[in-house]
Amino acid sequence: MEQVKTNPLKCIYGNTVKLQNTKTRVVELYALVPPNQERLDKKHISNYTDVGQAIWGKMENDVVEIELPGKGKELFKILGVTSTGEERRQL
Repeated sequence: MEQVKTNPLKCIYGNTVKLQNTKTRVVELYALVPPNQERLDKKHISNYTDVGQAIWGKMENDVVEIELPGKGKELFKILGVTSTGEERRQL
């Protein structure tokens, strides 16, 4: 059986990103959207947010540092990047 190679997705507009806080192990999903479509209550973020800036252009398994209000900087691992679709409906 021939293996199909897939191109890894980057954290860019139109993709959903699964992040895990390396300290607390809490996992969250974020949809990356253009600034005019940003809805923080639904975790639709743009690259202008702290989280969006930290993950923009990164790929699965990358570890990024994000400044959390009142908590300082924490490390997050990108567990997955998918084309926005089914995952976005869960947000």
